[in-house]
Amino acid sequence: MSPGEFLPLADETGLIIQIDRLMLRKAAAQLVLWQQQFPENPPLGVSVNISGKHITQPDFVEYIVGVLNQTGLNPASLNLEITENAVMGNNEIFLEVLDKLKEHGIQVQIDDFGVGYSSLNYLSHASINVLKIDRSFIGKIPKDPDYIKIVQAIIKLTHGLGLTVVAEGVETKEQLAQLNLLECEYIQGRLISMPEDYQNIANLLQKERRTVQA
Repeated sequence: MSPGEFLPLADETGLIIQIDRLMLRKAAAQLVLWQQQFPENPPLGVSVNISGKHITQPDFVEYIVGVLNQTGLNPASLNLEITENAVMGNNEIFLEVLDKLKEHGIQVQIDDFGVGYSSLNYLSHASINVLKIDRSFIGKIPKDPDYIKIVQAIIKLTHGLGLTVVAEGVETKEQLAQLNLLECEYIQGRLISMPEDYQNIANLLQKERRTVQA
């Protein structure tokens, strides 16, 4: 079963909350080990996807803070990725959650930006530091001028708010070249790497460290 089939089913049944929490614990614990093994300044960080159902749980922030305390992970090293669609219909709850996350120094990234229809009044909140442009827009550049304009507008909006922009689903050098022209700071996608397990990631970090030292 592909993630596209599994995740909606997990969300529908409510299992996504337990999955979120398991992945959060594992990611935090693994990052602490990597930070010890590969000390950097600033330290390595991690982004963890969070579902809309999880955000509305009364103990959402309390659980995250508990994981940070248990693993010893600095809150500044944790970014929570929340899709724009997850905010829809939950604006008041979401703003309350953002306030609580800010109190603990936890940052939020808005994932799949551009495909939802939520109010944009949350974008100026201090705990939000990144907008990630949905892959459906990136996949249509550089061939479609209209989508280039849309991506350019999102990047200008993001920079105007003092946020960082990430383009998702970058697969070709042509897309990368266009994004460079539009002053997009970061990308993710198959052009850089396929998803890897923890051992391969550790090998990549080790290789990069040797390159920098050389």
